[in-house]
Amino acid sequence: MNKKGIFFTFITVLLILVILSAYLIKTSYSPTASIQKSRAKVIAVNAFVKSFDSIIERALQASSKQTIISSLDYISTSAPKAYIPSFKAEFPGIIYTGKYNGQDLIKMEDTNPKSMNLRNTLHMVQGISKDSNIYLTYSPVTLQDITIQHLSPWEIEVALTLKNIVVSDSSELSETEVSWNLGDRTIRTKLYITDYPDPLTLKENGEELTIRKSTITEFNQKTDLDKFIAEQSFLAHGDGPNFLQRISGEFTNDINGIERVLDGKRGNDPTPTDSFVDFYYWGSFNDGQSSCDVEGYHPRIRLDNKHKVYYTTAPCQP
Repeated sequence: MNKKGIFFTFITVLLILVILSAYLIKTSYSPTASIQKSRAKVIAVNAFVKSFDSIIERALQASSKQTIISSLDYISTSAPKAYIPSFKAEFPGIIYTGKYNGQDLIKMEDTNPKSMNLRNTLHMVQGISKDSNIYLTYSPVTLQDITIQHLSPWEIEVALTLKNIVVSDSSELSETEVSWNLGDRTIRTKLYITDYPDPLTLKENGEELTIRKSTITEFNQKTDLDKFIAEQSFLAHGDGPNFLQRISGEFTNDINGIERVLDGKRGNDPTPTDSFVDFYYWGSFNDGQSSCDVEGYHPRIRLDNKHKVYYTTAPCQP
């Protein structure tokens, strides 16, 4: 996302201010130049304050999206390919500094003037505001001020808390005419995992497979599973890892988990489960479970009993 996209709302506000300022100047009943200037300042600062949450949300969203993309790039290009353990805990540091393990991630570097790390996008907001004589200050951001969590299997929320926010018309307290003390604000933005490739497939198979939400939610006949496998789509399932866990390489279950069933083009399951549910196949979760063939499918496609019942309605035969 470019700067225009990030700050579209802010630019719109500025255009409104230009129109209002022009009106004040042209009106036949205009006040004195000093009052006119003060009124313009009030209008500008108030308009910025009114749009503050939206402006910061755009910067936060741009940085959040780039953090996910850059982290997935790291997973696919690191040598050897590796997950980012405890990604949820690592996220605040990555989004704010643009680094993971001391390494600059792509498009997040401080040396890049178009860097999308959060420190830079917030600085861009301050810079554009300053160009219009609007001064934005806040306490230094700490990593504890940034969080990421799942709202659902398909949605992620990133939150940023800015503290001691002040918006004014001057950088000098003695020259300030208009000032707003906004206190502390928590800004939230939403991301959708369907905008990204599946981390497990990316790391384990070297393949970019965009996450697609399956339209099939019940498996009552063979054609349902056929279509599910052929489309390589994903199903929300509390037995699978969520998207953030997948970036971490955590093969455990979660209420916001997702999963897919792999096709028979790949080799036998490298783990003892012989289950072609993706996180069973690549992970070591429930490796002790027995599995069985799935009638009507390639002999390499096997499922553990729990998923055999779920996807075919029939259990494994003794």
